[in-house]
Amino acid sequence: YASRLPPCSMPYIVFEAVRLGVPKRTLARMLALVGLDFALGSIPVVGPLFDAFLRVNDRNNRLLESHVERQGA
Repeated sequence: YASRLPPCSMPYIVFEAVRLGVPKRTLARMLALVGLDFALGSIPVVGPLFDAFLRVNDRNNRLLESHVERQGA
């Protein structure tokens, strides 16, 4: 699962989305999630809580999977 991937995998998921032709709107959403995770995750003490609840890798992975499924249908 994507949630088990290290944080450095976030850019890789977005890179794969670009490579697979994900629409710009979805890419913008994915990048916004990564930026939000970075901004909120950098807050001392409460940052890890945001990381645990946001689960950006999971969300971005779901966005990518839904695009791939639509393309295959």
